[in-house]
Amino acid sequence: MNSRERMAAAMEGREVDRAPMLFFRHFFGDSGDNCVKWHVDWIKSSGMDGLIVQYDTIVGLPIENKTDSIEDFKHLTLPKRTDPWVFDQIDRAKRIQEQIGDETAVFGLLYTAFNMVRKTMHNFTDMEMLDMWREHKQVVKDATDWAQECNMMLLDLYKEAGVFGTLISFRRNHKTFTFSDEEFAEEMLPYDRDVLAHANELFDNHNVMHICGDIGPNGLEPWLGVDYRTVQWDLHVEEIDSLAKGRAFFKPGTTLMGGFNHQLGSPIYTDDKEQLKADVKKIVADAGGQRNFILSADCSVKQPFDDERYHWMREALEEDAAGA
Repeated sequence: MNSRERMAAAMEGREVDRAPMLFFRHFFGDSGDNCVKWHVDWIKSSGMDGLIVQYDTIVGLPIENKTDSIEDFKHLTLPKRTDPWVFDQIDRAKRIQEQIGDETAVFGLLYTAFNMVRKTMHNFTDMEMLDMWREHKQVVKDATDWAQECNMMLLDLYKEAGVFGTLISFRRNHKTFTFSDEEFAEEMLPYDRDVLAHANELFDNHNVMHICGDIGPNGLEPWLGVDYRTVQWDLHVEEIDSLAKGRAFFKPGTTLMGGFNHQLGSPIYTDDKEQLKADVKKIVADAGGQRNFILSADCSVKQPFDDERYHWMREALEEDAAGA
């Protein structure tokens, strides 16, 4: 199997020669070529089976910051394909896919509409979305509707760019607030459900529902009714704190993605070769075997990181698959 075939088999619940690896990282700074070379060089260095095309250097939503206030979020219109916010994301994915070729699974990255409005408010004005939700609810609802339209357009353009699938980042928490279960289910969950459904239509269910716990637990129950096939969550902060529990918690046939803690100081950064390989084999056992499983971390791996360590992990998967 090549990497793309291995990833497809894992996400579709078919037999694999070994479980694929889909760790990912950020690329900060200005590379001069829309971050394309950094992505391409890293996939070659790491030997990863898939690549998440990062959102790095692209800030928030295409909203012009004129007033540092909620006024900037009124009367929004869908950006054109030539808008830098759209063009840079799709150009990056398209050129990475062309340079890597068809043997590796390339994933576009999306943040849910709620996530994008929250990020933009915080980046532009340091506003907190929950405060704005309470004080200017219709404006925020309209902006979130508009952000959803932007996401749907990006999905269509990712399809044109020829990528394998998407990773969509879901969240209902922030450093300063968490929506109640009822409020989130009524107001925000429909956006999550619809964007994943559209992605599934376009990419044959080759999409990762990434429930981001980088800044704290979300509670996973709200997403149980969404049409997910592959799930990644932070099992080091959520109540579902093992792959074995995840196997029982999510619907039968779900492909689980994860295993390692991504925070600095954890074993992925500190263990020697033999111990790291033992960690991998223990993770595979916790997941119930290599079928319906993708080896990864809870979220993006911190830098700097020695890419040779990924090769040790792949060796462990190969040994485990061979019964060694």
